[in-house]
Amino acid sequence: MGLTSVFSYKGWRLSTTFDWKQGGILYSQTVGTLRTSGLAAETATDRETLFVDPNTFVDNGDGTYSENTIAIPSVQQYWNSYSSSTIHESNTFDATYIKWRELGLSYSFNKKQLQNIPFTALSLSLQGRNLAIFNTSIPHIDPETNLFGSSSNGGGIEYNGLPSTSSIGLSVKVKF
Repeated sequence: MGLTSVFSYKGWRLSTTFDWKQGGILYSQTVGTLRTSGLAAETATDRETLFVDPNTFVDNGDGTYSENTIAIPSVQQYWNSYSSSTIHESNTFDATYIKWRELGLSYSFNKKQLQNIPFTALSLSLQGRNLAIFNTSIPHIDPETNLFGSSSNGGGIEYNGLPSTSSIGLSVKVKF
């Protein structure tokens, strides 16, 4: 779903567009690679302290479970195991997101302002695209990225794709 809003007042025009995608699943090899190589922000923990995997339990052998207190030998070993390319669960995410697709601000000069200038029309515009991603559970990547390319219906698999780009542009339109 997309939402575009346009506001105009005395020659000024402000427009913005948001896109919303709800649901779906996305597997990201980029997230797995970043985590196993220690380049993801969440891997930057105290590497000297013994690390206990949170929210894990130990089977007591009698049908009961107790909270895990067994430390993992190293944080690196934890992330290598957790985000391994052979264990897909830790690199699979809800594909819901909201993207701030576009923001534009323009000003069109009126005829009175252009009386002493050889132009019949003049407008200035500033525009930004792909400005931010909100409400996403997928870290480090743009959820629109996929293995099959942006024009494909084969979404859901992302494999070390390039980051999406944001752009900012300035426009001057003149009529003589």
